[in-house]
Amino acid sequence: MRLHRLWLCGVTLVVLSETVCSAPEKQGSSQRLLPARRVGRVGLIDRSGRWVLQPYFTDVGPWCDGMAVVKLGSKRGYCDSSGKVAIPVHFDSMTEFKSGRAFAKVDKLYGIFDRKGKWIVEPKFSDCRPYSEGLATVQSDGKWGLVDTVGKPVVPLQFQEAYSLSEGLAAVKSEGKWGYVDTAGKVVIPLQFEDAYSFSEGVASVKLQGKYGFINKSGNWVIPAQFDFAYNFFEGLARVKVNGKLGYCDSKGNLIIQPQFDTAWDVKEGVALVERDKKMGFLRKDGTWLVEPSLQSADRFSSGLAAVATKSADGGKLWGFVDTTGKEIIPCQFTSVGAFSDGLARVTEADRDGYINKRGDYVWREESNAAAAAARKRERSFIAYGKVERVTRADDLITICATEKESVAVARALPGYEVVMPIEGAYALFTGDVKWRELRSESVRLVDAVPELLIIAEDPAAEAAFEKLPDPAAASLSADQTIPGVFARLRSHSYTITLQKQHTIEFPHLWRLKKDATGKTATTVENLVPSSSGQKVDLPKGAARIWPSQLRSAWGFVDVTDKFVVAPQFSSAGNFTEGLAPVEKDKKFGYVDESGTVAIPVELAYASVFSEGLAGASVTGKKAGFIDKTGKFVIEEQFEAVGEFKEGLAAVKKDGKIGFIDKTGQSVFPATYPEAGGFSEGLARVRQDGLWGYVDKTGKLVIPAQFKVALDFHEGLAPATLDQKQSGFIDKTGTFVIPARYEDLGPFSEGLARIKQGGKWGAIDKQGKIVVEPRFLWMEDFSEGLAGASLSNQKAGFINRIGQFVTPEIYSQVSKFENGIAIGFAGNVVFMDKTGKVVWRVGSN
Repeated sequence: MRLHRLWLCGVTLVVLSETVCSAPEKQGSSQRLLPARRVGRVGLIDRSGRWVLQPYFTDVGPWCDGMAVVKLGSKRGYCDSSGKVAIPVHFDSMTEFKSGRAFAKVDKLYGIFDRKGKWIVEPKFSDCRPYSEGLATVQSDGKWGLVDTVGKPVVPLQFQEAYSLSEGLAAVKSEGKWGYVDTAGKVVIPLQFEDAYSFSEGVASVKLQGKYGFINKSGNWVIPAQFDFAYNFFEGLARVKVNGKLGYCDSKGNLIIQPQFDTAWDVKEGVALVERDKKMGFLRKDGTWLVEPSLQSADRFSSGLAAVATKSADGGKLWGFVDTTGKEIIPCQFTSVGAFSDGLARVTEADRDGYINKRGDYVWREESNAAAAAARKRERSFIAYGKVERVTRADDLITICATEKESVAVARALPGYEVVMPIEGAYALFTGDVKWRELRSESVRLVDAVPELLIIAEDPAAEAAFEKLPDPAAASLSADQTIPGVFARLRSHSYTITLQKQHTIEFPHLWRLKKDATGKTATTVENLVPSSSGQKVDLPKGAARIWPSQLRSAWGFVDVTDKFVVAPQFSSAGNFTEGLAPVEKDKKFGYVDESGTVAIPVELAYASVFSEGLAGASVTGKKAGFIDKTGKFVIEEQFEAVGEFKEGLAAVKKDGKIGFIDKTGQSVFPATYPEAGGFSEGLARVRQDGLWGYVDKTGKLVIPAQFKVALDFHEGLAPATLDQKQSGFIDKTGTFVIPARYEDLGPFSEGLARIKQGGKWGAIDKQGKIVVEPRFLWMEDFSEGLAGASLSNQKAGFINRIGQFVTPEIYSQVSKFENGIAIGFAGNVVFMDKTGKVVWRVGSN
């Protein structure tokens, strides 16, 4: 994993955006359960503050169609309006419920299920969008169409792109042109537009000959194409862009509010939120000011109140609320707030969550850390006595077998949790938060479990000894050790736990009870495996076992104990790729492997990172070739410059021109271009006459050189710009499928792409819809559902796919998530899981 330095400057303005599904609750909105936090976990409370769904999860909500998503790490499920987990928490991706249906992703394919978790359509779609007006938009074999609630195609899957149904029509694209179909699949507005959006208030924004206007449902122009860009109508006004500035027009095309803003939001409750010269304000629909641009940050109105922020004493932000007259109703005292809904707003003050009413009074507030810790300490731990022969699981029912003939139903775990199998028939450990039922067995005895805390032991004295345990350092059990009388204390299910035949355990604290001179078990404990710098420790899955570290002016490599396993001796050292890291000493290069051994001698004049088993290298320093992982040249030094191998081909420079070779060194097409990138999704960028286009693997120029800037394809789309001012996304025909309207952008990753508007970063989906409002000073690509981001020029954390921070903003550097783990730097190097919990910390050099 790579650490990315945050190059941040200036100040940032925050616009809060809370994702809320407005579908009515069958139980009545006044009875809706509320997400609440306790000791870092989230559950649901009612309006009296009573826990209805215990706080076992990393996130809960929002509510849609009477159902709410529950998240546990990277997994998702659903709870119903009674707070019961109705659909197991084991899906990688899910959509919100609409029309009693939702989509879930299994092995890269989406299927449709109902409120009870029953599959209506087994997973077969490669992509999907939620139901709207009884139909859902789905993709299969690269083609889009619409299906009904039983998965039957209503609009055939034949289009290049398709939007969700809105006001009886859906925008569709074929051969680069957009039009509209009705619910019968009939094309009612011919495919003729360069871009098109969903209908709202009877009209839709479309693009023709480079300009945007509005058409009605007959396809007739109601506002001629005259704007640089146009958004949907809300409350009778639509945002439009002219000469780079945003304003508002009415249904006749009259500019009610002249284009003058850097950023603007849709009208809500009769008021528009706008930004000009890095200050925010509120405009009435008639163009008069409710609050002139003077605010550091603000959110749109909801239920008659809008969140606004002032600068705090430490340079941060404190949030409060104003009413529709601009009067401050609730003072600015909160570090974060959500929008009001059903008379309540979620707030954070002094690191404690709560809900306030419109008077600013708390109706519920999270316990203080001390109070929560005290409550946790009073709860009983889970201990199983007796030799465990077998552990099985059927659905969510866990069974411990004390003997081969006797099996006892021990517990019913929350959906989505896994059972870790016993160690060679002696012990059993479970991960996750589990509610245990009463056990009816003499051979195995249980007491109630506390969330995130499990103990399993043979000896009854362990229960008494548990209360006296200190917090030990992480330790590991070697393969040849025996563990009679051992019990494991696991403080958090976020630890990675691996139980194998050789008794290797990652990260739990392992202890055993001391025995006195007579052999009886005492109530004191000793660390089974002392923590020391020489002790082997298993790292999180996917992490390198050592990494570069600098001591004074020299670089070496350290392990997780912060001990140098490769002494500081190099003038520079790189990160590991494919098991090898490049190092430099006395202007010569070589490679170190993950055991700390110099795998390729430091004798090269040039060396690059390994990719697809090969790395660019040079001995002479005059020409470059490629070496394998033994250091042998498999492609001789003959090129002026070389790139990385991607999709079996590498760009190389010869006689001042760039072409591509395969892994045998053979040219696949002649060197003709002054500049080129690597292959991605079958295409490579090439520059010709100062402009960029794309070639395929035969060398054919399949997209003519026409772009000032063009980047690699990811997920079928590539960032590109025609004029170096505004960027958008093109498909593999070279057509802009997302218009060039952004200041900067990044590639698509997991269905989302970074975009920059008004000097701030956010994210869009493949329809160009903003899903993360541009409010971040810095932002990374999404990886495993999270992206590094920062609201200031000092610290960064990770946000989810709707722009909410799920980890603290405390890191100066962060990596992407890989295999559920990311690396951050906050004084020293830490490994964190997706909740932000530190699972390993390296001491500071």
